[in-house]
Amino acid sequence: MPPKRRDKGIRSSYVGLTNVFPVYIGRENKVESLEERINGCFERSMNGRAIPENSKEMRAIVTYIKTSVSIQSIKED
Repeated sequence: MPPKRRDKGIRSSYVGLTNVFPVYIGRENKVESLEERINGCFERSMNGRAIPENSKEMRAIVTYIKTSVSIQSIKED
């Protein structure tokens, strides 16, 4: 599915994501970190396995998300 178009162009679905975590997840009745959410996507949405939250792979994913947000903010200014 293509990204949604907004007033200021195309935005990544990651914009603002790091600002909402940790977040309460009602269906699991717990507060979840961004790393836990990423692993949840791996396990549920992708039918895969979780990776360690302190692994270099997880750090890379979180860094990518944070960098994507920063780049999008710069483009909008």
